Amino acid sequence: MESGYIGYVSTPYGEKNGTDFSRLYKEAIFPAPTVATGETNIRLFREDSQRPSWEQRHLSRIEQFRGRAQTHEWQLRQSIQDNIIASDFIIAVLTDFNPNVMLEVGFAQAQKKIIIYLLVKNQFDNMPSNLANLKRLHLYKTPDNLKLNLYNRIQEAVDDLKRQKEDLLNIGKDQVDYYRDRDAVHLADKFLHANKLVHIITTNLTTVSANYIDQIAEAAKNNSSLEVKILTSDPDNLFIDPRADQLLEDKKGYRMELQGSLESIKAKLKKYKNCEVRTYKDFPVQLWHRIDDKIYVGQSSLVRRTRHNVVFGVSVDTPNIKETYLDHFDHLWTSA
Repeated sequence: MESGYIGYVSTPYGEKNGTDFSRLYKEAIFPAPTVATGETNIRLFREDSQRPSWEQRHLSRIEQFRGRAQTHEWQLRQSIQDNIIASDFIIAVLTDFNPNVMLEVGFAQAQKKIIIYLLVKNQFDNMPSNLANLKRLHLYKTPDNLKLNLYNRIQEAVDDLKRQKEDLLNIGKDQVDYYRDRDAVHLADKFLHANKLVHIITTNLTTVSANYIDQIAEAAKNNSSLEVKILTSDPDNLFIDPRADQLLEDKKGYRMELQGSLESIKAKLKKYKNCEVRTYKDFPVQLWHRIDDKIYVGQSSLVRRTRHNVVFGVSVDTPNIKETYLDHFDHLWTSA
């Protein structure tokens, strides 16, 4: 098995109802990876044992989770949350159906963790109904029996993790960048340093006129081969009125806004080679800014300008991006 994988063991402590959980952990669970591989390249730990040294990928998981807005109660201590979030997989000892273990299982499931569930065989019929059909349930009779067989479940979990890792490597170009709004993308700077092309499709050009046109013009001035194509909705487009209603804007004023930003940008770019602005009369189903090989896709919504909504950045090499965005742009551009 590949080294570097860490598994957190959620287990009761002490002796309860005839089960010595300390012995179960120390003699059967903890040694299981060594039984499988002959070396300690899979590291297991539980809450009261020394935590293995996190690698960067483990720390990144914690940082990402901590960055979320916490609107819920802290039902688990932060140390336990960190153990579950950072670990590559979880081993949950369901024997005796301990409430603390159940709580940790629920949290781990919410984090979409790979979980190996351990249950003494004679308690299977008492399994809680909401734990039915567990994917990686391992029944055992004795600690010795568990020690000899648990490594197979760990092997399966690590194989799944390796496949996930390979999938991520294979789709490295497909990763989507997230931005809280358009300002967070820093488009002005990206337009200024465009090397090959700038393509924009939008409903209106107000933000482009106010915040980006100077940088686009400067990039075109410094690079005569830069291709700039801007598509915007015609101010006379019949779909402008419904959009004005969505934004709670005066229809006439909204059309004048579109007309003004359109004329301003045309005037700004007319002296530069390979720069063109066209208008379309169709339903505005897409809004994005492409700079070289990256597209920054905006999200329209009711009663809210798109510039204030989240933006996703995606490479043009991502599968199905051509058919979804680039072909749409080319079709509109040709008919505009």
